[in-house]
Amino acid sequence: MIKIIFSSFFYKIINNFIKKFELFLKKNLVIFSGPINVPKKIFKISLLRSPHVDKNSRDSYEIRNIKKIFYIFFFNKKILKKILKYNIPSSINVFLQ
Repeated sequence: MIKIIFSSFFYKIINNFIKKFELFLKKNLVIFSGPINVPKKIFKISLLRSPHVDKNSRDSYEIRNIKKIFYIFFFNKKILKKILKYNIPSSINVFLQ
């Protein structure tokens, strides 16, 4: 069994990629489970606009990290090579376990 984790900051890109990847797995008759949505990790940052005066004036920023997980069961070397050669956008991080 292989666990593939896709991670990105851009939800539109990862959702489009997941749809294409799912079709790719179905075409190659791979037995899989997924995509499983993992809760978003949200990093929040608050900055003071002025260091000396007006402490209530702040800027807030946040970064959202989206993760999706696939479990692949019963695979062979040909399918594994195809998965590794699959065209993945540069904004998506991939972790294999």
